[in-house]
Amino acid sequence: TSQSILLQQYSTPAPIGYIAGIFCGLQDASISVFEPSAGNGLLTIAATPTQCTVNEIDTVRRRNLETQGFRLVMNGDATRAFKGLEKKFDAVITNPPFGKMDTEVMYDTFPIKPLEHVMALRALDCMKDEGKAAIIIGGHTTWDEKGRVQAGKNRIFFNYLYSRYNVIDVINLDGHKLYSRQGTSFDVRLILINGRKHKPSGAAPIYNSAKDKEVKTFDELYERVMDAIENSQPMETFSDLESEAIELQRLLGGSDLGAPYEPASEACIVLNTQVPDSMAFETRQAVVTIKKEVGGDIDNFVRHRLKYKSKTELCKVLSAEQIDAVAMAIYNIEARGQGMIIGDQTGIGKGRVAAAMIRYAVVQGHKPVFLTEKANLFSDIYRDLSAIGSAQFKPFIVNTKESKTDIKDEDGNVIYQAPPVTEQNRIIADRTVPANYDFVVATYSQFNSPEKKPEKPNFLREIAEGNIFIMDEAHNSSGSSNTGEFLQKVIAGTKGVVFLSATFAKRPDNMPIYAMKTSIADCNMSKDDLVDAITRGGVA
Repeated sequence: TSQSILLQQYSTPAPIGYIAGIFCGLQDASISVFEPSAGNGLLTIAATPTQCTVNEIDTVRRRNLETQGFRLVMNGDATRAFKGLEKKFDAVITNPPFGKMDTEVMYDTFPIKPLEHVMALRALDCMKDEGKAAIIIGGHTTWDEKGRVQAGKNRIFFNYLYSRYNVIDVINLDGHKLYSRQGTSFDVRLILINGRKHKPSGAAPIYNSAKDKEVKTFDELYERVMDAIENSQPMETFSDLESEAIELQRLLGGSDLGAPYEPASEACIVLNTQVPDSMAFETRQAVVTIKKEVGGDIDNFVRHRLKYKSKTELCKVLSAEQIDAVAMAIYNIEARGQGMIIGDQTGIGKGRVAAAMIRYAVVQGHKPVFLTEKANLFSDIYRDLSAIGSAQFKPFIVNTKESKTDIKDEDGNVIYQAPPVTEQNRIIADRTVPANYDFVVATYSQFNSPEKKPEKPNFLREIAEGNIFIMDEAHNSSGSSNTGEFLQKVIAGTKGVVFLSATFAKRPDNMPIYAMKTSIADCNMSKDDLVDAITRGGVA
């Protein structure tokens, strides 16, 4: 129907539902079952209805479920945590609708945005540690030239999944052959899970030519799931296959030019990131040097500066890579009066680092400034602050009060707003952040006319002295524009700056602003000479 297409609601073919149910043991009447996006209930076909707790937000489908004798029929939002149902069920089985969330959901340090990924993880939260799960999600897994799951949303999701659960198999299903009668020919994957890991470890495995092939018939699918039942050992994770990965890299020519990043932090969450191999040695030396300078325990250094009670508390909010970045930024601020550039690619968690630096500055007695490109990113930094236990920090919003400058939580509730215009103008004219505010947020556009509209630029210039700036999407703050020229002068007087941008060096004229507060200044070149040198290029 048009409604099912709009909501991406496609019933699971009965053979797939039955086979998935058999893997989860639904034929055993003592097994408790949870289906959080139940539709018309086809995924529970192998179970007795009285075993099953089902959830469905669509009114028509929920009425159908209520006629089938299920133990409990719920109508909760499956993108949100099922409070009270955590680790309650022996089996979880689900085929969530395909789509994309308006805002990403953070699972530990993993940003999850696809709708079906979020709903799958919410469902797994309800599985007992020793339980089983069968999950259907959209698309086929693809791999890069090194045999790793392709970078992006799928790598993030599967790295989280494999590090927390015993994943037995991920089966690529041909949508044209197995799903078309349900109204879609979209390819899907069936994920089979046998229990939760006691401690997070590992990541998604590399490509396996024997297993990672498309299943085109129900007979093939039956054989594959029966094999999974008989051999319920989790698939080897990437960490177990390092030697094979190295060999694969050699066979494929090793064109990626990446090297594993080795964190100095010993935090429990490691994102298994890479750095350019041309920078790997220098990056390692820098973090090892700082680790030595701060007493040999980089985690305790960051814990102390951010005022967490224990390293365990720190470990819950920042990954090892993020702790390293925070440590280096704090060290550069305290020891050199500078800062650093965070150039991580999407998915590594620059927002968490930014939030951690805001927390650092606040607990050290500053009223830091967070600058970004668009006002809707104010809510993103709030959610990162909330994730690290700092939601109580109250921002002074420089932008004029309107809907897009409101700071909202992940449920869309307004948490903070810009003050009324008269109060805001008074604060800006006073050029002082009042005691009832903890930090300042603004977009770069607020300072693009320092000559014609000097009030906000003068406010920023005054509060910058001896303060700490966090500059998100920093490439937009640089260059020869009015904003770039103004900000170069402003940050010269700060105690330190953290620049965040995956594309910080897009253009040669981006570079002078970084030279104001990083070791680029050590080259002892004028702004024009620096731009000219970068433009001409060559070997350093």
